[in-house]
Amino acid sequence: MEEQVTNRPDTFTVIPRVLAFIERDDEILLIKRFKKDAFAYQKLNGVGGHIEKGEDPLTAIRREVLEECGLVINNFALHAVIFIDIESNPGITIFVFSADYTGGKVRPSEEGDLVWVKRSDIYRKPVVKDVPMLLKMIEESKKDGQIKYLQYIYTEKELSIRKIT
Repeated sequence: MEEQVTNRPDTFTVIPRVLAFIERDDEILLIKRFKKDAFAYQKLNGVGGHIEKGEDPLTAIRREVLEECGLVINNFALHAVIFIDIESNPGITIFVFSADYTGGKVRPSEEGDLVWVKRSDIYRKPVVKDVPMLLKMIEESKKDGQIKYLQYIYTEKELSIRKIT
């Protein structure tokens, strides 16, 4: 099977990742990354990371939230799937979840500091560029019950985002 994939130059392979926005009333839990070589260094983003071998997206997001926040949350809902073309192979696929905060002590990890941010303050904070849009898509998904599909294309000059209908 490996030969089938590697002998097809147009096959798009991806690294699967998960991202969650945990909600408490009118606040969202975000992480400010510590690692200089990490995506979104010193920016606020949802909690998440890689899907490990043998995991599905739901298992991965539960593990990532426990590792990065110390929270055990089981009520995740999938709202979006993002395909990211970074001009090289492999690309990235991100499964975007939300969950309601159900209690527990939020604790930072070696990944970064955690902060609760009011929705109304999101635009005034140093968030990753697509966070406001993703929060809007989550709300749209909650209203219509549909999972959203997006394609991001990163080039050296810019990011373009296309919603797939």
